[in-house]
Amino acid sequence: LFFTGKKQEGKSIALAADSLFNKSFIIAKSNITESGEDTLINGIDSFYKAYREHWTMLMNTDSNKYDVENYYADFHSGFILTKMKVNKLLSINEKSMFEEAEMLKDKAKRALMPGLVAIITALIFMLIFNFLISHYFVNPLKNLIRSVKHYIPSSKKEFSAGVDSEDEIKELEQEIAELVKRIKSRRKDEI
Repeated sequence: LFFTGKKQEGKSIALAADSLFNKSFIIAKSNITESGEDTLINGIDSFYKAYREHWTMLMNTDSNKYDVENYYADFHSGFILTKMKVNKLLSINEKSMFEEAEMLKDKAKRALMPGLVAIITALIFMLIFNFLISHYFVNPLKNLIRSVKHYIPSSKKEFSAGVDSEDEIKELEQEIAELVKRIKSRRKDEI
């Protein structure tokens, strides 16, 4: 635009781009994290300063001596050198971010495995615990309840629920059997 005669519009666009570049450059300068970044930042700084000096001088002169061909011959190489350094800086940062993302993904996978193992182990223990509770407590109680419900007091058989354990449930079965005996003996005495 500057060389086509629209000098004011070209100048305002160049100044806006310069302001944006400087804001971004300040951020990049304060965020050096990778090796070699400081060298690139210094290179960008020196190349851009030289390039900026040339185009600001050109835009502040009233001379019509410069045209596009002169710009390419005198100043464009500074732009290209600056651009190459900026691209290299971007490449280093992109590579760093990619490596960081891969490392975080790997850490997430490694953190997931112990969690899965813990969940599977908890499920296995829950199933084993459920089986043991059912086998040693619930089933003997169910047998005892069933036997009490179906016991016929007038039968000559002794009360038995078939509890195989040697714990409180077996003791309860024995006490029920003893109670049934006492009730039967009382009935005999009453008759």
